Order: sequence, then C-alpha cells, then structure tokens
Amino acid sequence: LAGTVAAGALLWLVRRSPRWIVVPVGTVLIAASCAWPAGRLPACVTFLDAGQGDAILIEVPGATWLFDAGAPHPGPGQAIVAQLQHRGVLRIDRLWVSHGDLDHWGQLAELLEGVIPVDTIAVASPGQFPDRFWDTLRRAPQRPHLMHVEAPWQRVLDGGVSAHLHHPRVGVAGLARNDRSLVLEIR
Repeated sequence: LAGTVAAGALLWLVRRSPRWIVVPVGTVLIAASCAWPAGRLPACVTFLDAGQGDAILIEVPGATWLFDAGAPHPGPGQAIVAQLQHRGVLRIDRLWVSHGDLDHWGQLAELLEGVIPVDTIAVASPGQFPDRFWDTLRRAPQRPHLMHVEAPWQRVLDGGVSAHLHHPRVGVAGLARNDRSLVLEIR
C-alpha cells in the first residue's frame, strides 16, 4: 500500500499529470473499503423503489430494519417483498411506520404474508392510523409484535452505530399528519 502510494505520488511529481494522482488516491480508497470485516460497512441504507411512497432498508450490525412499507398497488419493479428477496433479506427485525398515510404502509399486507418474517412493527401516535391499517394487521397471517414508540428514543448498536428516533410529542396542536411522522436518524 505504502509503495503504491509513493510510486503514484512520485509519478505525479515527475509528470505533473493529474491522471497519475488517481493511482495513490485509488489505492487508499480501495484499501479503506477493504478494512471492514467481510466487506460490510457498519450500516447500509438502501432506498427501495416504492413508487410514490417510501420503503427504506436499513441494515445495521445485528439487525435489519425497514422504514415504511411503500405505496399500495406497486408498478413494475416496485413490489417491496420482491426487492427485499432480490437483496437477500431473510427477515425484518423491525418495521418502522412513519405515519398513517397509505403511501407509507400500502404494501404491509404483502409484507405480512410470511415470505419474509417481520418481528416487530413500530408506530408512534397510533391514533393517526386509519381503521384500514389495523384491519390489515388483524387479517395478516403473520402476527408481529406491535411497539408504540415515543421520542426521544435511542440505541447504540454493534459496530458503534447509533439510532435516534425523533417525533413530535403527542398532543402538539396544529400539526398535519406528515408533520407528526417518525424520523429515524442513523449515525
């Protein structure tokens, strides 16, 4: 590593060509990416194609989370379960549902059909979720644990990754439904 960096720097000094700086910089970047065990970074966040809604896969040491479950009636390539299977996801430890709008939990029924087990569903302000959401949970063949979360909430996970939950306090007047959403910060 040191030799390659030195050789690239020497070539850059002799030739003064910007293309030679690629060698030492590229070597350092490749070496840094290989420093993580088995090529895994402490956290991986993937935005799935869910149409208008959201579906964000969060892989942290020891846990796989999904933030929101997309819009209903997905278009071509927008089925969340198929995307999760394609990525090799075998289970969801926690599904965070940001708020009660359908475009954030629209594929919940498909997700709970049991192809990929879901351990826990986390919601804040359960009163903002429509009856249809609760009916979907009741009819699902898979019965994950339901967790009502309130901010501030934080956990330090393996690998030094921390998760922080932000959410307006219950009872704050004048907030639209989107403004009452859960926000999950990964550091």
